[in-house]
Amino acid sequence: MRTFCSIFIYLVIFVFVDFRLNAQVYEPEGINIPGAWNNWTNSNDTSTMDNFRLQKRNFGGGQYITTLQISSDLSQTPDATPGTYEWLFTSGPNTGLYNNKWGTSSDISFVTINPVFHQGANNTTTVEDNSYYTITFKDQGYTNTDFSIQKLSQQPITFENIIGVPTTSVSPSTSVDVKVILSSSKASEEKIYLRYSIDDFTTSSAIEFTSFNGDTGTVTIPAITSNNNTIVKFYILSTTIDKSLWGQNVDLFTLSYLNNSSNNYSYTVLASPSQVSLSSPSDDASGVVLQPTLSWSSSARSTEYDVQVSTDGFSSYVINATTTDTSYSVGSALEYGTAYSWRVRGTNTTG
Repeated sequence: MRTFCSIFIYLVIFVFVDFRLNAQVYEPEGINIPGAWNNWTNSNDTSTMDNFRLQKRNFGGGQYITTLQISSDLSQTPDATPGTYEWLFTSGPNTGLYNNKWGTSSDISFVTINPVFHQGANNTTTVEDNSYYTITFKDQGYTNTDFSIQKLSQQPITFENIIGVPTTSVSPSTSVDVKVILSSSKASEEKIYLRYSIDDFTTSSAIEFTSFNGDTGTVTIPAITSNNNTIVKFYILSTTIDKSLWGQNVDLFTLSYLNNSSNNYSYTVLASPSQVSLSSPSDDASGVVLQPTLSWSSSARSTEYDVQVSTDGFSSYVINATTTDTSYSVGSALEYGTAYSWRVRGTNTTG
């Protein structure tokens, strides 16, 4: 029995470790890109690797990302000079920095997703003078995965602020203007988008910021027509890739983003209330008590009800009240022998 227990414990530990390794890259090891561009220097020390060590970001499914500056002007202290370089993605402990490596024998493309194979061949990339290259690696653990390289003429921008997020519900007929403030003027290749969804990003739409006043751009989220309450979620992203080419890879094409600390920005489209049906007293009722209780059906999406009673076609009101109930008791006696009209409407913050 003692031998059996020892074997059983060993197997449980083995399965647990294997699951961790294949779930995501172990962050203390991270992802490096050693190659001919840095004389194949490889280390888990960030200060040694500089921009050849990718930074982890918890965006979408998770990626590692870095930007390399390429220049023949050494006074700019670039990451590398122009040329063609062999290199690899690597991950491993200090005692085995190349335990995991990713590469491909295919040509590297700057407009599509590139597959890289675990333990694959070296990558080969040609980089040009006075350029910046953002490399984004999809974190799928220690297995085959994808990456993108995007070329820019200057460092990718970051976002300073967002203005115009509704703080109250809006009606289905209301569009929403959103402004974004950039950290600096963007490169000509860089596109800024607002990506929004009404089904928690099962599906989504994107609008490009094409109108900028200095570092501030504006787009309009169109009115969301709905008979039900709808939550609109959105965030801002930058990329060099047109939205028509994103496919399922928008996260891997994202350079910078502003997403409310991973919560996304949101507002509610509150549809107008449904029509009320009057219950009692009935139309043309006679012999009604002088202090009746008026009652009606509940109205979908209503938070309150406006109740009006009149003797002159609602030019003036005997009663003009608001209640959260579906009934209203008349407090002061009505006049005997007088015909009264009454009506009720449901209301909410949108109307």
